[in-house]
Amino acid sequence: MARRYIRPRLTDQAGNVLEGALLRVLEAGTSTTVDLYAASAGGSVLSQPRTTDARGEVEVWLVDGTGDIDLEWSADLGVTTVAASGRTTTFSTFTEFVEAPSEGVTTHAALPDLATSGHPASIISGLGGAALLDVGTGAGTVAAGDDSRITGAVPKSLIDAAGDLLVGSAADTVARLPLGSAGQVLRVNSGATAPEWAAQSGLVVNTVAAAGSTETLAGDTYNVHDVTLDESVEFTFTTSATVAQFTLILRQDGSGGNSVTWPASVKWHSLTAPTILTSANAVHVLEFLTVNSGTTWRGFLASSAAS
Repeated sequence: MARRYIRPRLTDQAGNVLEGALLRVLEAGTSTTVDLYAASAGGSVLSQPRTTDARGEVEVWLVDGTGDIDLEWSADLGVTTVAASGRTTTFSTFTEFVEAPSEGVTTHAALPDLATSGHPASIISGLGGAALLDVGTGAGTVAAGDDSRITGAVPKSLIDAAGDLLVGSAADTVARLPLGSAGQVLRVNSGATAPEWAAQSGLVVNTVAAAGSTETLAGDTYNVHDVTLDESVEFTFTTSATVAQFTLILRQDGSGGNSVTWPASVKWHSLTAPTILTSANAVHVLEFLTVNSGTTWRGFLASSAAS
């Protein structure tokens, strides 16, 4: 005949286990004891009450099919932090079969979810001063997960996407910091009031081996863009920062003959766009700067060479 395993535990209000307490397992709502066994194979019925061990626990097996049970305890151990005796409300019918518990693993095969059952918390350790209170939503009970008395918890809905960070936006206030762009690093803002994403310090190079007909250059992500033209190209510049600056190394491929269309937001130092050499392997170095979030980019030709 199959057996089911339970291991109830008694603690005081400080969460200390109660060794030597007496525990009886009864049919729900009655004074009739339930047959208990020392092993899953059965054997002789154990006498009751059972005495809790050094962990405050009683390990027993019940006959498979045992109905709802009550746990009745007596813990007159000379302490004032636990009721001398008491009885739980009814536990639900077993929903889990434990074939053989592992050594050192606590298995509560007959115990329901305390957050929804309304059962006293006194048989579960680690609840501190709440160990003798019922779980519920009213005054004088241990708060359940949906209890309106729980305040200040951060809802998971605050996270919108992978990579989001939670930061303090004010005293006792949590806010979401979205994931930054590729290559950015986290730093403290200029007012030293909050973290923000920004371009890395030092030179960060974006190498584009074949630009194609269109190419977008992120001004706040990379300090240097090294772009090879394999056909005529139209550039787009972007930035999420107010101030951004980058160097563009512009190369013709081995065939040459490729032209460039610049963004309309570029204003050139010489008032007109520089001449881009179309000879094979020609190299140009250009500088671009914005101080108004990309509304205007100031462009400068630093050098150009046939190769």
